[in-house]
Amino acid sequence: FTIAISPLDPQVIWAGSDDGLVHISRDRGATWDDATPSTIPDWALMSLIEASPHDPATAWLAATRYKLNDFHPYIYVTHDYGTSWTRITNGIPDDIFTRVVREDPIVPGLLYAGSEVGIYVSFDAGANWQPMAGTSPKTAKEGLPVVPIHDLVVVGDELLVCTHGRAFWILDDLTLVRQLAGDNESDAARLFQPKDTVRSTRLSGFGNAEVPGRNYLFVGGIVQTYIPVKDQWGQTRRRFLDAGHNPDDGVVFYYILPEAPKEPVSLTIFDAAGAEIRAFRSKPLASGAGNDTNETYIPSLAGLNRFVWNMRHADAVKLMAKGGDQPSTVGPRAIPSDYEARLSVGQTELSQRFTILKDPRYEATPEDLQAQLDFLLKIRGKLSETNTAINRIRSAREQIGRWVARAERTSDGAKI
Repeated sequence: FTIAISPLDPQVIWAGSDDGLVHISRDRGATWDDATPSTIPDWALMSLIEASPHDPATAWLAATRYKLNDFHPYIYVTHDYGTSWTRITNGIPDDIFTRVVREDPIVPGLLYAGSEVGIYVSFDAGANWQPMAGTSPKTAKEGLPVVPIHDLVVVGDELLVCTHGRAFWILDDLTLVRQLAGDNESDAARLFQPKDTVRSTRLSGFGNAEVPGRNYLFVGGIVQTYIPVKDQWGQTRRRFLDAGHNPDDGVVFYYILPEAPKEPVSLTIFDAAGAEIRAFRSKPLASGAGNDTNETYIPSLAGLNRFVWNMRHADAVKLMAKGGDQPSTVGPRAIPSDYEARLSVGQTELSQRFTILKDPRYEATPEDLQAQLDFLLKIRGKLSETNTAINRIRSAREQIGRWVARAERTSDGAKI
């Protein structure tokens, strides 16, 4: 029913049957030995064997007996070519059976298990399991629905999920999960290293300016319907009604705050030369000054926080417009290069380096991209100068208007 070849030693082959047996060959299939776990109940269906990508003697086994009215989870591990096995299901409910278990190819002992209702993850080689966020019945509305998981595959930094009747799903960034596997600083603030991100060029489509409610996007002759959703931090995402969700178009930062900070939190991006190119701050208190609802803030909640930088330099100065369309003042995109992020929490400063990668579909040289950036930064500078001057003129006009109106309300002013 299942077969697995060790990626470290092609001589080692595992085979599991649908009638309760496991066999191993250590000579490329010439001979076979019985390696069935001694404690597994009879007639278990050996659903999947995972040959460890880190140790040729280690294998992981997921078995089921739901056809025999037994809904217990059966996950086993061996570290001695099947001579002995240990059942590892602590944390998985006794009435949720599992069909698949996979070991992360990068982090030894980081396991993913597919159950009848979602995905479980273990950071300690199966000693303890917990539902993966967004994949359990309690959090299904936030991500993967409650659905049987028939297979899991780790490809690069992504976890591919094969469901029974609810399509394929992809967890597109395992960077955080892998770093959590080695996290022993749960009581301290921590900034996780961001995933190296490709500066891709996506078709933004054609359509009118976004409005509350349904919007329509025309891309490649296809009409897509979406609703712009802005969170409490000012970040806007498009929630498509007739399509799936793309990965975030930007560098994703994860950081842990042991408690909600009483002091401001800031995230600053520096280029390879150490020059600051973008800075964000936490949202001021509701009663605080400078609470601009059009500004994008970084979250500052106790626990895990997530923020997406759109890979753009700071915007140009905006016009103080009271209505109508606001001319675009978005900053230019950062070029492919090395960068550093610094998270400041009170007196604590944390930093991580990351890389923006070039889109492999384009042939522009680093010199071309740098020249383009320099040109766009000059345009941004001139636009800021122009908008600043216009804002001063408008501000002066408003002040003069208020003074004239105030003067006209007085008896002396009426005579002027």
